[in-house]
Amino acid sequence: MALGAGCLYAGPDEGEAKASIWSGLVLATNEAHPAEIPSELKQYSSQLKNIFGYNQYELMGQHVELMDSPTEHWLVPSKDFSLHVESKKATNPGFHYRLKLDLYQEKKLLAGLEARLCGQNLLFIRGPFYGKGQLIIVLVVK
Repeated sequence: MALGAGCLYAGPDEGEAKASIWSGLVLATNEAHPAEIPSELKQYSSQLKNIFGYNQYELMGQHVELMDSPTEHWLVPSKDFSLHVESKKATNPGFHYRLKLDLYQEKKLLAGLEARLCGQNLLFIRGPFYGKGQLIIVLVVK
């Protein structure tokens, strides 16, 4: 798995609106006649194509979590995979959230990793190959 994120963050202002994190499980494939990219991924389509090189991106599962507590837990289910996410507000002023992610295929743990996410940044995580393509995890603070 490959991942990357980083940002500078000055810290929350009093009364700042609660952020949310959108999580998506995406299956990337190359197809002779690719389907239109899902609306949830349209704004990231050029980045996805440039980074991963596939021509079709299918959204297998998604979840939006309102970050209204210092610790959050959520699940992004799909037919064959699930992503379990634990989030904690980071004490490091450079990052909003520390994430612990566990990717499962049915009940089998495929991978576990930790990431940091902040601001309006976008995080792509290259997952395992699956079928004719590859699984990609997308996380966005909104």
